[in-house]
Amino acid sequence: MMFIISFFTSIVIFFFIRRGNFTKFIQPQREIVKHTLSKAKYKPIPCGGIVFFLTFSVYSLFSHTIDYQYFTLCGFFTIGLIDDLGKIIKKSHISFINGKGRLFLEALFAIFFLYFFLEGKSHYMLFNNYTLIISPLIAFPLLVFFIIGTANAVNLTDGQDGLAGKTVLVHLFFLLAIAGTNNSVLILITTLLAFLLFNSKPASIYMGDSGSLFLGAFLAISFLNTKIEYLLPLTGLVFVVEALSVIIQVSYFKTTHGKRIFKMAPFHHHLELCNINEEKIVNLAFITTVITCYIAYFLVK
Repeated sequence: MMFIISFFTSIVIFFFIRRGNFTKFIQPQREIVKHTLSKAKYKPIPCGGIVFFLTFSVYSLFSHTIDYQYFTLCGFFTIGLIDDLGKIIKKSHISFINGKGRLFLEALFAIFFLYFFLEGKSHYMLFNNYTLIISPLIAFPLLVFFIIGTANAVNLTDGQDGLAGKTVLVHLFFLLAIAGTNNSVLILITTLLAFLLFNSKPASIYMGDSGSLFLGAFLAISFLNTKIEYLLPLTGLVFVVEALSVIIQVSYFKTTHGKRIFKMAPFHHHLELCNINEEKIVNLAFITTVITCYIAYFLVK
């Protein structure tokens, strides 16, 4: 029953926001999407993350699961929210926190999580009937990178209508298939389904950095809890490609003093500038994620 309530409550909240006068909360857009937005009836508002976090928090409160994992997710959500507010207030893509400062804060919350998660013990991963044990000295920095990398990869993927939402949704269903019923995952599935009704092209609501960082951190923590984090680079192939395209583009740009490999990064914008329809790009990412999750499922099962 609570999942049905979560779904319809989220729809009501999103509908109210879409119909309300929230034009001052609209973020500035990159040139590549301005033409598309000019034809849309509604200008997208980056409030999806707030609703994700709200429904997740209400569930955590009533289920008495306010713990270190919740506060870690709260931290990533807050970092993203500060980014969103900075862009709205400044009317630019320059946030209140620079890139290094943001990574530093993300690292602090990842360390906070791992302090309680590892408890100074070795970390282990499950490969069917085989268990790989990793000493805490090696596991700690690797898992900090894993959490930060996943959160930011999802954040970079959030650049087209429905792109991040649909790829994350597939991952949530994959977690249910692997680990069985998980109420936290189910709550986010219902909220994401409601969100996608307003985020499909042309989107009237965005998830914002608050939503993408929150969802990315949630995926990282969920895969760690299930002991299958080694599968995330496979299931999240789209996230990996998006993140690598940015790293490669920035590195090549600095090395060659202004030259570029891609027309624009992240990779979905490169495809868009190659005259590939946005809906086709989103569908390609969605189908790719379904296939990689399907492969990962049989690798585990």
